[in-house]
Amino acid sequence: MVSRFPKSADGLMVRVSRDVSAAGVRNIVKSSGSKSLKFSVEDISGDGLYYVETKSRLNLPRAWALAREINSHDLVYYAEVDVEIPGIDGIVTAPTRNRKFSGSSDPHKPGSDDPEWSLENAGVIAAWKLKPKGKKYGSGIRVGHTDTGYRRHPEIDTARLLPNLGYDYKDDKEDPVDPLKKGHVGHGTATASIIFSGIGSPSGSEEFVSGTGPKAQLVPIRVSHSVIHIRWGKLIRGIYKAVESNCHIISMSLGGRWGSQALSDAVLHAQDNGVIILGAAGNKVKKVVYPAKIPSVIAVAASNCDDKPWKDSSRGPEVDISAPGESVWRARTDKNANYDVKRSNGTSYAVATTAGICALWLSHHGRQALISKYGKSRLSSVFQSITRSSGVRRIPGWDTGNYGAGIIDAAAMLKAALPTIAPVRRFSVGDKVAPNLNTIEELADYFPSASTGRLTEVLQKTFGAKQDGLFDVISKYGDEIRFHCATNEDFRRSLMDLASPKRKSIRGFRGSTAARNDQLGSQASKDLLNRMNVR
Repeated sequence: MVSRFPKSADGLMVRVSRDVSAAGVRNIVKSSGSKSLKFSVEDISGDGLYYVETKSRLNLPRAWALAREINSHDLVYYAEVDVEIPGIDGIVTAPTRNRKFSGSSDPHKPGSDDPEWSLENAGVIAAWKLKPKGKKYGSGIRVGHTDTGYRRHPEIDTARLLPNLGYDYKDDKEDPVDPLKKGHVGHGTATASIIFSGIGSPSGSEEFVSGTGPKAQLVPIRVSHSVIHIRWGKLIRGIYKAVESNCHIISMSLGGRWGSQALSDAVLHAQDNGVIILGAAGNKVKKVVYPAKIPSVIAVAASNCDDKPWKDSSRGPEVDISAPGESVWRARTDKNANYDVKRSNGTSYAVATTAGICALWLSHHGRQALISKYGKSRLSSVFQSITRSSGVRRIPGWDTGNYGAGIIDAAAMLKAALPTIAPVRRFSVGDKVAPNLNTIEELADYFPSASTGRLTEVLQKTFGAKQDGLFDVISKYGDEIRFHCATNEDFRRSLMDLASPKRKSIRGFRGSTAARNDQLGSQASKDLLNRMNVR
């Protein structure tokens, strides 16, 4: 069970037909049994995605019920609850007195003493020496950085930092500065430094950061104070803001296990506008997290100076590529606004490394030339295809099924022949609405040891559905069931136990540990609890 679980939601994300106005959304919400509910409606996308923010927080059981009522309306594609979920583990552990430790509390790798080891390892320094068709060093490329905000730091070139184009969606204010009060203080500054810090030490210190895209611009967009807990609603608005601010890349060093159709829609919107999106695979949770799990997001796992996967990196077939993420040098800022440069671990740094290399690739070929050749909507798929093929160092014995094609090689990326025709995006739909996540296949991802047939039997028994009725149950309650699978370890383990092939028969859920779980009792809707016969 997670150590702290939410009992209320901030609001809902509602996707409607394009011809429905904000006033129309308001009427839909009111007609869904919520006449007394006080709320505001924000147009997030301009093409049918709205955020319904309640004036007072909704308890989760009521939020699930309200979302289902809204979902039943003919003009609604989906309504999703916006609730805090456990996210990627990106915390930086401070050094002890006698040993220098990384984010996973392990000693730093012996081969990581050179501050530019990760750049050498990823072929970045060699890439800087290549003659470009366009420009060098990521010049002219703008990176949208959805993270914990920014701080002024000697390693951050303020001329290329563009906070005026960003926003603070965590505290709803113009300046996305990191207040350094709680959560992952300085995380956004650390990952930003890896993307776009200048070459070498600005002060002559032996401890410094060279960014992989050292002449790129960066737009900080604050979406959370922590990458341990996150709300998709803020990240989604951050993605739309990055597109509005003419960003060419979005780097996301954050994530969570619970997927969102609205998040997938935001990714589609960005890619349709020529934005390449990259996501951290995740730390310590083993499975790849969202948004990196979305097929058309470039998912980046972490490797080390020994050309081995970082032991705490998430892994899986969704990973496109690996990049240095263990014992990587980055700018650090503590809660007292003290500045230095130290090493740390995480896929947060692997994806930041790759985002800077993406800036090199765009500037090397000339972004506008690439758009003229492929069109905006296919730009991301071209970059993704090269990360999965000729843009890597292929390591003998590398586990390509879990860590991508290899370790990114920036020089190889820049020298790789461009495809004659852009690959088809890994998902694309004509009506611009992302695929529904409420499927047995999506649920099966939480139960890797169970066969689909066995899991189907367990779900039928648990939710009182006959075989032909399980589709309807998952369609109606899928968001909530997936949420409990992603955030309630007792719930997931109880279902896993029921699905075990060692069991000769499948008993009901009522006698399980999770049925008596306080977390389930405070988070689950009355309807779902009744279906599970635990009330």
